[in-house]
Amino acid sequence: MVLKLPTGSILNCLNCLKDNDDLMFTSDSKQDILYALIKTFKKVSDSSIVKNGVKRKAKKIFDSIEDTFERREIGEFFEQLDHEFDIRKTDREVHKNVHIAKVLIAEKATTRLGES
Repeated sequence: MVLKLPTGSILNCLNCLKDNDDLMFTSDSKQDILYALIKTFKKVSDSSIVKNGVKRKAKKIFDSIEDTFERREIGEFFEQLDHEFDIRKTDREVHKNVHIAKVLIAEKATTRLGES
């Protein structure tokens, strides 16, 4: 099995995680994600079964990952993620409120039918 690191940057890694439908995270998870990436890139860079080019790239990312996580682009990524989460949360709340309103309308209509 050939391990291919996402091309380019930590931002690409974060976008890969974001694109995974099984994962949902916000800026609250930023430190956990950082620690997981540190651990992963350390393992790859220390591995005896990974090709040297990949190991060098993983080592380079590992060496700079904490500084990279402080960059403006990473902050903006998490801000956008939080914004998208808030939109989904609002959509769910609106959907829930519409459902509650439909139930209340149905109950009122049923009560009026029973009164006639």
